[in-house]
Amino acid sequence: VSVPLLLNNNRDPEISRFPARLQEKFLNISQYFINEGLTDLSEVLLVNIKSILDNVPLQEKLKIGDIENIFHRILESVFSESSERNLLRNPGKFLLSSTQTSTHLARELKEEELETFKSIVSDTLEIMESQEVTSLLRRLCRQGFAHYADNLTDFYTTFQENLPQD
Repeated sequence: VSVPLLLNNNRDPEISRFPARLQEKFLNISQYFINEGLTDLSEVLLVNIKSILDNVPLQEKLKIGDIENIFHRILESVFSESSERNLLRNPGKFLLSSTQTSTHLARELKEEELETFKSIVSDTLEIMESQEVTSLLRRLCRQGFAHYADNLTDFYTTFQENLPQD
């Protein structure tokens, strides 16, 4: 099942492949991620960042290359995190709610809708766990940091040019 088909991309709701109620339940996954999953992910990031930065003295003067190295070490640490705490290997941990909410969902949906919902979620997780998505995420993280490093370089270059000459 392709992602555009799952989301129905602004199609007429009358001819939608999935009932509106089922679409709503599927989109509630993002609400869980924002309310709880993001907190869990932040804790994983904090542990990884602290383990890398604890070895960097606060008074140390860092060059752009040093900052890039630190960032790449953090990325590798996050990407190599154990399966239980790894968004790439276990996105369900960060996206799917507890069994209590799942039980509530099972009571709200008809059996056919529940099976369709499980299928949609399973397909979504399969896509998220794919090598293509993992590679894309890594690339985007590196490109985002490259952009940040470029801006840092521009800032410090401009800053040094504006320093008073002795």
